Amino acid sequence: MKSGIALLLAVFACRPSQQTAARAPADGGAEPADSKALLAEVDRLKDQLKDKPKSFEVLSALGNLYYENGRYLEAIDAYREAEALAAPAEARALALKEKRVKPAADLPAECRRSGPDYGLSKIAEAARNLDEPHELRCLDAALEMELQTVSRRGNAFYLIGNPDSALAEHRKVLERSPDYPESLFFVGAILLEQSTGDEKQVAEGKKYWQRLLKVAPESPRAPIVRDTPKGRRGVQTQDADAAGAPAGGAERSASRSPADRRRTAGGADESHRHRRRARRAVRRRDPQPPGGGREYRAHP
Repeated sequence: MKSGIALLLAVFACRPSQQTAARAPADGGAEPADSKALLAEVDRLKDQLKDKPKSFEVLSALGNLYYENGRYLEAIDAYREAEALAAPAEARALALKEKRVKPAADLPAECRRSGPDYGLSKIAEAARNLDEPHELRCLDAALEMELQTVSRRGNAFYLIGNPDSALAEHRKVLERSPDYPESLFFVGAILLEQSTGDEKQVAEGKKYWQRLLKVAPESPRAPIVRDTPKGRRGVQTQDADAAGAPAGGAERSASRSPADRRRTAGGADESHRHRRRARRAVRRRDPQPPGGGREYRAHP
């Protein structure tokens, strides 16, 4: 039974997610009933599995199970362990990029995940026998799943009330993949949420949301951006600038409604309203956390 659970988890981890396939994240995974049944079995065998070695794929799958069932603290821990296992491959890929190695266009057969026993660690080992362009191509492909792991860890931090750690995780993703839609959404949302009327921070948050709408207009997060007042105003401003509309103070100020001017004057109040909107928006795609999203500062 123990090996069966490990196999189920590894298969679950290797299933292509919508985010990997379409580059537009949706918090998908197993069907809810399957996810709950698998998690119940994992919980039942938790003591037996605790000290067993686990691969990156198994830990990532465990994190996904916890995450999708609203157990965010456990998800954070599982994702942290998965990230630690991926760190050597990530460091090697970074070293190759710093040498200005360009990844090969083709992906060697030995660089493809194949069943529960051939995952990131085996791929990284095989990659060491390749020339550097193919090695980098191999590592980039294998680490694609790790981007989702880091991103979801950021989401989990956000949903337990730790936006600073969430921001740090999503910024790590964007350092490696600047157009990663989920992280563009969350960095923008957190910056806007914390802006308290700071115009520079508001502008930075809008920049990330504008980038999301440009690179992933079909992302499940895009309608949330369009429906959120700050996001909507940011998109309208971007469209006006693209059309050559004046961006100067007098013209823009004259065109703003009295309601908009009142919102700007009460920046802190608007930020508080936006915080509530942002959290509701996130939970359109993410499960409600236990305890209604109580504040909890988990360790990064």
